[in-house]
Amino acid sequence: MSLAFRNCIDTATDYTHGGTKYDCGNGIIYDGVADFINSISTVKELVFEKQSISMEQLLKALAVDFEGFESIQKKCLEAEKYGNDLSGPDSVAAEMLSYIAINTNDCDSMYGKLMTGILPFTAHVPLGQKVGALPSGRKAWTTLTDGLSPTGGTDINGASAVLKSVAKIPHDLFASGTLLNMKLSPELMKDQRGTVHLMSLLKSACSLGVYHAQFNVVDKETLKKAQQEPDDYKDLLIRVAGYTAYFVELCPEVQDEIIDRTEQESFGEQRVAAGCS
Repeated sequence: MSLAFRNCIDTATDYTHGGTKYDCGNGIIYDGVADFINSISTVKELVFEKQSISMEQLLKALAVDFEGFESIQKKCLEAEKYGNDLSGPDSVAAEMLSYIAINTNDCDSMYGKLMTGILPFTAHVPLGQKVGALPSGRKAWTTLTDGLSPTGGTDINGASAVLKSVAKIPHDLFASGTLLNMKLSPELMKDQRGTVHLMSLLKSACSLGVYHAQFNVVDKETLKKAQQEPDDYKDLLIRVAGYTAYFVELCPEVQDEIIDRTEQESFGEQRVAAGCS
């Protein structure tokens, strides 16, 4: 990387040791953002607003990974979730991510102010192995959600609702970048109309201030077959987390995470009356 910067070459100083003309500081990359948003939103909704469970009950359930507390986990899973253009979790996203970014960016590092970003590079898989059960209903030691994408299976109001929720996060405060992954059903893209709708979706993303969105157009069954019969799917390319890779060369945990991502079957919004399950 240092060879790409003239000042690093002229001064024989590494990029990571202040060799660039303009110091950009060290960086902190955040991951599992949807798990964070959904957890705080769930506590706010169930403990403080609806008062359907107590904080003490929730903490006990989390301590034992919901074993024996399945009814509490059910309530947590059914609480409103980020990615559906719902004011509850989206207000948490706006407030908490702004707070995190502003306070991180205000910190000094060895090479200038700290920079923040939300992009996983598959770090959400090993990080999840260190994180216990969460109020969102997530079980302990399972993979975290990638980047700022909604948790797989919880964004059920359509692709445009996902964009509206993601747009609540102040992307301009995360100078190291933000990443939204979306998986579209091949049925959506089978004709010219699908292409037109995707272009409209991309224009909406730009208008809403979503900086980085990437798409996979592949169905779950194809991915499962590729996992079971890798020799037949050696040419299957997948956008992972800011980069492209051959699906069959990814580790099983990352493959499973991609398979579990929501397969959007609609560009428009499909409102639901209750929470997501």
